[in-house]
Amino acid sequence: MKIEKFTHIGYKEPKKEVLMCEDRILENLDERIYGVIDGATSSTGIQIEGLTDGAYIAEFFKNKVSEGGFNTYTSEAILSEINEGFGVHLEENHPDVHKLGKQGPCASGVLLKTHKNGTFSYAQIGDCMLVELTHEGGFIELTDDTRFEDDHIYLNKAAELSKATGKSILEVRSNPEVISAIQAHREMSNVSKGVITGEPEMDAFIVSGVRDLDNAKALIMMSDGMAHPEFDKEQTYIQAAQYMMEHGIEAYYKKLEEIYNADTDWHNLKHIRCKHMDDATAMIIHL
Repeated sequence: MKIEKFTHIGYKEPKKEVLMCEDRILENLDERIYGVIDGATSSTGIQIEGLTDGAYIAEFFKNKVSEGGFNTYTSEAILSEINEGFGVHLEENHPDVHKLGKQGPCASGVLLKTHKNGTFSYAQIGDCMLVELTHEGGFIELTDDTRFEDDHIYLNKAAELSKATGKSILEVRSNPEVISAIQAHREMSNVSKGVITGEPEMDAFIVSGVRDLDNAKALIMMSDGMAHPEFDKEQTYIQAAQYMMEHGIEAYYKKLEEIYNADTDWHNLKHIRCKHMDDATAMIIHL
């Protein structure tokens, strides 16, 4: 088994990095647990122990996976337990943050665990993704990006404001109307779509499964920052996985960077995002 991994901080605008990376690679070699988590900055602007709330929840997951104690668990059970543990942790150690509820820390994530019986289990929530490369050369998307269209809810609002005011997307994306749209969307977390928040209701939205390791040549996990902006939901992660397998993760990231860096007209963006380019993380397990 060979493991390839890569992560890069995102950009608020071309060549201007965001405050901190909110993606984390999850890894416990002893217990054969691997994954990617993508924390999301809330509109509250809070920081916890020097980290944005998105980075804080991602770091919590990273540390819990590293600590282990999951030898007999499936990936679904690991995801569920750490999520609920985060809720308890916030309530006990950061009660003011816990009171924010759905407006507080949240994340998307995917993880897998290989088992001694020759299978691997996987579990996913949100828009971190898992693609399996078979020995026959086929790419199978095992997870579902349930948030692919979500950004458009408030980004379209920003585009409308940009057109109405003559200001750029960059200037209006912190407008109260846009923030209100984001907050309204957050209130639907674990109501209509699953998000890692510490709420036990998340469990109902987990995408999970168990598959034979013998069928897989490689397992590719990635955060949505690796989604190719010129492909639709049905193709973007498959295209990403194919390119990564042929050229490597970093080469694929540089390809994305070129696309976003060429899209610099903030009045007429071709690829509208809440950030210029999101944090991007991927991990390939070559079997």
